[in-house]
Amino acid sequence: MSKAFNELIEKRQQQIRARDRQMRLLWLVLAAAAVIGIAIVLLRPDPSTQPVNVNSASIEQLTSLPEVGPELASRIAAARPFTSPNDLLKVKGIGEKTLEKMKPRLVFD
Repeated sequence: MSKAFNELIEKRQQQIRARDRQMRLLWLVLAAAAVIGIAIVLLRPDPSTQPVNVNSASIEQLTSLPEVGPELASRIAAARPFTSPNDLLKVKGIGEKTLEKMKPRLVFD
């Protein structure tokens, strides 16, 4: 009886070791996925620093400019084409101060 009991204990210990290996592997995969996810978020370019071509940008892209909301973005899109930053002064809602904040990110065709 003791031989059968020892075999049963050995089998159970093998099962426990196999489960422990599976759990370690699962945690390793989860940790790797978390690291990859964080890296993707951190390495993604920040849209608030990307140049914006005011002649071809979408409304969403225009709203990434400083001081530009959806309404002003629509007015900018309606007033296209622009050849220089000063052309934007013709758009209602854009003054000298707003234009100065936008200039570093503006690109023209």
